[in-house]
Amino acid sequence: MNELIQTLRTILATNFTLYLKAQMFHWNVEGADFPQYHDFFADVYSDIYEQNDPLAEYIRIQGAYAPGSLSVYSQLSQVKDEEGFASAVGMMTQLAVDNQVMIGLFQRLYDVAEEFKDHGISNYAAERLDAHKKLAWKLRSILKA
Repeated sequence: MNELIQTLRTILATNFTLYLKAQMFHWNVEGADFPQYHDFFADVYSDIYEQNDPLAEYIRIQGAYAPGSLSVYSQLSQVKDEEGFASAVGMMTQLAVDNQVMIGLFQRLYDVAEEFKDHGISNYAAERLDAHKKLAWKLRSILKA
């Protein structure tokens, strides 16, 4: 399996795991700012969820099969499951950490796609990199003391 396919598989698994985590945060957030946090997490998980299909399709375009099981996602994901229930600030902090992982992965995808001269994937990676950098800015703003 070439590096481009492996990078795409890792990002798909990590993206799906982050989607689940953000969805869980949306369901379970509590506190005085509940409406804002609840809506914020909905925006985040919706955006992340929408990326699962394009990522899987890029894998298929490369002639490989897209992983689709939780056990494989668990092995490939660079983001770990959230098993406990943190405070709203704890959720935002964890999301900020995980988002930095996504920034690194999409930067890697961009670089690998450019090496393979696959500009469709590198353009997609650049767009997602911008989206995750914007999310990083929002999270820093929320978490600023």
